[in-house]
Amino acid sequence: MANTQNDKKRQRAQGSPRADAGKTQTFAGRKASGTPRRLTRAQRMEILRRKRRYAIFLLVILGATFIMIVALAISAFLNRSEDQKEQSIWPVSQEVQDYKPLLEQYAAQYGISEYVDLLMAIMQVESGGTGNDVMQSSESLGLKVNSLEPEASIEQGCSVFSQLLSYGSQLGCDLNSVIQAYNFGITYLTFVSENGKVHTSQLAQDFARDMSGGETVTYRNELSVERNGGWRYNYGNMFYVDLVRMYWSEETQVNEND
Repeated sequence: MANTQNDKKRQRAQGSPRADAGKTQTFAGRKASGTPRRLTRAQRMEILRRKRRYAIFLLVILGATFIMIVALAISAFLNRSEDQKEQSIWPVSQEVQDYKPLLEQYAAQYGISEYVDLLMAIMQVESGGTGNDVMQSSESLGLKVNSLEPEASIEQGCSVFSQLLSYGSQLGCDLNSVIQAYNFGITYLTFVSENGKVHTSQLAQDFARDMSGGETVTYRNELSVERNGGWRYNYGNMFYVDLVRMYWSEETQVNEND
């Protein structure tokens, strides 16, 4: 009995070998699991290469996205520019459109069929297709203003334009000079031929100044207000070419012929 009690005391003093062994193993396991594993040089290099490839991939994606955005922006700008260019040519009125068959008839008669759309633009500026003398050609016959009926006005207008084209071609003048001469008269072609053979706004202004003796009148529209505050010389209309070209251009002429 005494020996048994002494043995138990010794065991309590020394502790349980099985329990101590378990604790030692658990601590050793924790220590082992908490220690980071060291990478080899090859592994570190592989990780670095992967990071570089990922960075390059991102740069390529960003670069491609940027290029696409720029391309879309340029395309939108060009399309908008083309739209604005097309919209800058105003349509003639329905009244002018109604006279197109007569214009085609007399343009063919005088050999200027390719200028029908230009003649429509001239009619638009001259009268808008309203009234009797729709081409404002009475004075070219020595008659009072608005003396001709529409068909006679169109025939005379085509005749005058045909003569101006022929004379302008002889002098080597450009088409704008011919257009302005429809308003100023045939002497403008002579004036242009002596001053470079190409119509300019300055030449039109100089001619109108000389013919009017420098007299000016109030004249307010989009062109005149922007350019000089709203006046013109009291002879014809020095803005005539630009007014006609608001309704016509060589580009639209070519497209319609195609």
